[in-house]
Amino acid sequence: MAGMDANEIQRQSRNANRKGSIIDIDHAAALCRVSVGDPDADGEGLQTNWIPWIAPAAGMTREWLPPTKGEQVLLICPMGDPAQGVALRGIFSDDAPAPSGSPDTHTRLYPDGAVVEYDHAAHSLKDAAETTSNVIGTVTADGKYTDMKALLTAQAKLGLKPRILAAPGLDTQAVATAFGTLAQSLRGFAYVSANGCKTKEEAAAYRKQFSQREVMVIWPDFLAWDETTHQQHDCRAGDGVCRRPAREDRQRYRLAQDTFERRRQRRDGYLSGQNHR
Repeated sequence: MAGMDANEIQRQSRNANRKGSIIDIDHAAALCRVSVGDPDADGEGLQTNWIPWIAPAAGMTREWLPPTKGEQVLLICPMGDPAQGVALRGIFSDDAPAPSGSPDTHTRLYPDGAVVEYDHAAHSLKDAAETTSNVIGTVTADGKYTDMKALLTAQAKLGLKPRILAAPGLDTQAVATAFGTLAQSLRGFAYVSANGCKTKEEAAAYRKQFSQREVMVIWPDFLAWDETTHQQHDCRAGDGVCRRPAREDRQRYRLAQDTFERRRQRRDGYLSGQNHR
C-alpha cells in the first residue's frame, strides 16, 4: 500500500504542470484538448478530454480570443488530475515566434498577417494599414527604394535578382497585389497565402483577384511535425513552399561555384604548363 501511495504521489506531482500543445478546439463550448509528450510511451504521455483554456477576462467583462491547433500551452492539473486541467496559453515556439523584439511595444499579429502595435515609448499606434504600407514600401523623394521595393535594386547592388518572393504572415491581399507587380518586373514568382480562405472554392475565387500569372496562391496551409510535442501543426503556406526552391537554388549556386573553381584551376594549370615550355 505504501508503494502505491508513493506512486500516486509521484503521478500527481508529474502531472501537476506539463507543457503540451492543443490538438483540437470546440469553439462553441470554449473548450480544447491538449496533448502532452508521447501518448504511446509508458506513463509519459497523455491526451486530455475537453478542458477550458485560460482567457484574459471571463467575468462581467469577457474577452474572446480562441487558441489555434498546435499552439503550445502549459497544462495545469489541480491534484495532478488532467480531468480538472486548464490550458494556460502564451508560450512562443519556433513555428509561432514572438511578433516583436522591442521592449517598448504591445504587438498583436493575426493569422491573415494583420498587425496592431502600440509603441508606448513613441506614443504611437501602428495598425494593419501601416504595416501593409511598410511591407510594400515606396520610393522616397531622393530616389531610395524601401522595403519590398528595395528588391528591385538587388541586382544593381548585389549582382543577384530575387526570383522567389514571399512574406509569410504579412501577405494580405494588398501585399499580394504588390508582389504580383514586383514579380513581373523581376521575372519571378510570388507565393502568397489564400488569406483566410476556408475552402478550395474560396481560394479559387481569391486567386481571381489577381491579374498577374506570377502570383501563386497556396491553399491550404501545410502541416508540419513537432518533434517536441509529437503532434502536427499548421505551417504557413509561404514558409513551406519557399523552403524547397530556396534550398535548390543554394545547391545550384554551390554547384556553379564548384564548376567555376575547377575550370579556373584547370586553366591556371594549363597556363602554368605553357609558361614552363
